[in-house]
Amino acid sequence: MLVKEDLLEKCDLACKELRILQVSTSDIAGGAARAAYRLHTALLKQAHNSTMLVARRNSGDPSVKLFTGSPIPYIRMHRVWRRLLISGQSLRYNLGKSNKFEIFTDDRTMYGASLLEKIPPCDIINLHWIATFVDYRAFFKNISANIKIVWTLHDMNPFTGGCHYDNGCGKFVTGCEACPQLGSNKRNDLSRQIWKRKYDAFSQISPERLHIVTPSYWLAMEVKRSFLLGSYPVTVIPNGVDGEAFIPFDRGFARNALGIPEDSKVVLFLADLITSKRKGFTFLLQTFDFLKNIPDIFLLSVGSGTLTIDANIPWLHLGEISNDRLLSLAYSSADVFVVPSIQDNLPNTILESFACGTPVVGFSIGGIPELVHPGETGDLAQPFDVKDLSNKISNLLLNSELCRSIGENCRQFVTNNYSLEKQAERYMQLYRQITQ
Repeated sequence: MLVKEDLLEKCDLACKELRILQVSTSDIAGGAARAAYRLHTALLKQAHNSTMLVARRNSGDPSVKLFTGSPIPYIRMHRVWRRLLISGQSLRYNLGKSNKFEIFTDDRTMYGASLLEKIPPCDIINLHWIATFVDYRAFFKNISANIKIVWTLHDMNPFTGGCHYDNGCGKFVTGCEACPQLGSNKRNDLSRQIWKRKYDAFSQISPERLHIVTPSYWLAMEVKRSFLLGSYPVTVIPNGVDGEAFIPFDRGFARNALGIPEDSKVVLFLADLITSKRKGFTFLLQTFDFLKNIPDIFLLSVGSGTLTIDANIPWLHLGEISNDRLLSLAYSSADVFVVPSIQDNLPNTILESFACGTPVVGFSIGGIPELVHPGETGDLAQPFDVKDLSNKISNLLLNSELCRSIGENCRQFVTNNYSLEKQAERYMQLYRQITQ
């Protein structure tokens, strides 16, 4: 008769034998890709059998496999034809010119069903951010019925007609049409066509074969509102952060390294693309009308893109940074990290800031309140209320003892609740559950 310890050991062995494939458009380019890659590496550290397949590889990690299409000329020409067809259908719209959205992607890709030919033997496929890589209908129609699918949603795109955040539009609930991002007033526009193709694709997969994961409870609730994915089981597993890569540096050292005056009151803004309307940099700039009288205030920004500001304040823009230790210097140099997003899931940047001991202030929207707890890890402002946001920022800037105390809480909070080890364990528990 097996004792409890024997049963647990056998269960652990079974988990380690699971062959897991992480599928993502990229490995480290963008917040969603980095989250997927961090999960992959955390699973490997725990001796699990994880492989990552991507369309774009930037890490150089040999455990990340780069998808390469067939070199046969007629197949290459077919890919080119599909790419032109897909992109051509979006040209009739004012795509990318809307002030409300920053990205819109089709469910079709130039790879079609060819991706399935490169899927290695596996028990579980964990999809992540797959836009422009995985063709919905080809994948869900032809994937082996013996493979369980977990889909980690990093935004709303899988259940919309193309947008990655709907900015409160809500049309994904009923089928998408007359899309605001497309500047369309027609019912059967591109968003409607994409939504219908996604409906056809998901009709190929039963709820027993597809399990949705969301990093935030906010996104889980949006999934349940969705007509496309609302019938599938959903589990909330927050992203994790590497507490050894993101560490608190001495503030004086960090500022000296970056060329920031040591006595400054530093406000940090960080985003992959700082010009993204959704990330709300314009809201932050408006706060300086209220904050400009704070002595030695200083704006520090990190991310790709170019911005100019009219505010008469000291400002240092570090550009795009991919090195975790350099990012740690930026977080550590700040008194407060501001996240004025219009809509967001569970930003990796908040976890990174916490790991570096820096409080966060943001609007109370999306998944942000799940991380930012007033008086404990930062503060929350009423959505899009610039004056309230300014008050929350100034309260921390002018109270150095409170700021220091909250910063210490932040590091402990993320260590206790959002480590990569805990994230990997939660995923393995789910993988085990759906393959039993």
